[in-house]
Amino acid sequence: MACKNLKELLQRFDNEIGISGYEVDGTIIPAIKEEMEGYYDEYFEDNMHNQIFVKKGKGDKKVLLASHMDELGFIVTFVEEDGMVRFAPIGLHDDRGCIDQKLCIHTKKGPVYGVTGSKPDHILTEEEKKSVLPIPTLFIDIGASSRQEANDMGVLTGCLVSWTTKGEYLNGTNTYSGKSVDNRAGCAIMVEVMRRLHDEGVDNVTFYGVGTVQEELLCRGAAAVGHRIQPDIALSLDVTLAFGPDVEEKQVPMKFGGGACVKMFDFAYELCVGTPVPTEITEKMMEVAEEKNIHYQREVLIGGTTDSHAIQISGDGVKAGAISLPSRYIHTAIGTVHLQDLQDSVDLIVEYVKTL
Repeated sequence: MACKNLKELLQRFDNEIGISGYEVDGTIIPAIKEEMEGYYDEYFEDNMHNQIFVKKGKGDKKVLLASHMDELGFIVTFVEEDGMVRFAPIGLHDDRGCIDQKLCIHTKKGPVYGVTGSKPDHILTEEEKKSVLPIPTLFIDIGASSRQEANDMGVLTGCLVSWTTKGEYLNGTNTYSGKSVDNRAGCAIMVEVMRRLHDEGVDNVTFYGVGTVQEELLCRGAAAVGHRIQPDIALSLDVTLAFGPDVEEKQVPMKFGGGACVKMFDFAYELCVGTPVPTEITEKMMEVAEEKNIHYQREVLIGGTTDSHAIQISGDGVKAGAISLPSRYIHTAIGTVHLQDLQDSVDLIVEYVKTL
């Protein structure tokens, strides 16, 4: 049964599976298609499995709203003789959050559950105790006592691995914590925007709501989408860093629960990728927010980027911006977002589209 509102969409999408590069092998794509039913005029899937929903409008202007569907995950690299499973990250993980976790290995025979382990603390050297254990030093214990037993369970090199965290709203609040709020929170916003545009009869532009793939592998899906659609304006949805305990405000000023973040600029200097957002987009969005009394924040993010980067430089070039959600504990199994920030993002995007 389809979700009734944004709150339900977030929880449903977060608990679906869709590891970066292997989204089509998970459950997130059918979930988004089901929730989109009745709110689009055309649908198609490209060769990379990007999900493209089109709401036709008057005139020639095309607007693209992209939210990546993929989540961080792992992949089995080797099964030891004693049955322990070695694994590697898919996407950029925070190694600090990967030890002492319960994981699910997805095999052709069904799910196999295990726990991540490492050398016992009692025998770590003083130097080892001071450092974060990198993922290659960890293993997954599935209870098998031999490689053959693990293989008989279906665990083989190349099997995908996901978090098992069950997402939830914390203690009845609007704070939601889950394994893949990056970026299922964006997917929830994208679906809700499509619903609102449909229900409110907004038809001044042709609107593309797109679930992209492989964002966590350097925004590969978005590049293909941008090249194919060549929109007049593109916006991406994603999480961003949030100010909180032990974080300096001058470094991360975006407030959790403080409203939608209008991205001005982002850049990951070590990768030489980023998005300078045209001022004609940012100024108009902030003007709309002021007029409609929608909570918003200005965002500059150094150290990361979004699908907007890939879309902006696709084809002949695209005017691209982004709306971000402040998130705590990014790239871990307990990423956290605030429902009000999602609602503010929906309201801002819908009202902005009406002005185009």
